[in-house]
Amino acid sequence: MIPYMFFLLISYCYWLIANRFSPVQVDCYDIVKAFVIGSNYQNEFFFNAPMWFFPALISTHIIAVMFNKFTATQGILGALITSASAMLAFTFLKLRLPWGIDVALTMIFFFSLGKAIRNQLPKIIPLALDSGIKRYASIIVTFLLLIFLSEVNGRVDVNTLMFANIPLFFINALLGILLTILISFSVNQNKTFTYLSKNTLWFFPLHVFAFALLTFLLTRIGGIDIALKDKSFIFSVIYTTFAFLIISLVINIKNRVGFKWF
Repeated sequence: MIPYMFFLLISYCYWLIANRFSPVQVDCYDIVKAFVIGSNYQNEFFFNAPMWFFPALISTHIIAVMFNKFTATQGILGALITSASAMLAFTFLKLRLPWGIDVALTMIFFFSLGKAIRNQLPKIIPLALDSGIKRYASIIVTFLLLIFLSEVNGRVDVNTLMFANIPLFFINALLGILLTILISFSVNQNKTFTYLSKNTLWFFPLHVFAFALLTFLLTRIGGIDIALKDKSFIFSVIYTTFAFLIISLVINIKNRVGFKWF
């Protein structure tokens, strides 16, 4: 809850400063509304769209507590039924719930599955601990299959509850989980990944500001056509690298001043 409130306030203040000459009228009610509703389906988080993830994550943790009362198998089965039912219901009813509860209900299966297999990876996926050739071959096959089925399924967007073909969505999500596990065994203890995992709460909400800053530098100072950034892969690399460096600087300053809340 503290990270959510912290970044909510930071995001809103940044937006007010960056858009101080904008004709759009906003007031303190907007941030209160965003905090209470906790979803972005009506652009409540206009000042930082990725903020919808925080309430959804909190709701997911709360819902997951209910499944802790069952055995691992019962919990996963119950979560699977819940997620599938929620996807069907929200797709046909076009209903949205506050605080990302709708997103949490559709994603609870994957959250529960991840928690259940976290300490059972050697038993569940022995292939990952086998020879490097088998592991790398599995990574390639899984990756290609995921790319192909993702193209078949089309665009998905969890935030807007857009799943396209629901069975294919489940298959692709499971393939993504498998691919992540296989890759994690290949990289072992990696300082970069460890750093990213420990500071995810900072990278996720702040990358929007880093992108906005770079866009300003490229267009206002560099004179580059803003349309180019959506047409070239190199700009994706530049934006990602810039965001990583800028946010890492913020994190370093945070650590130096003794900010230890999260």
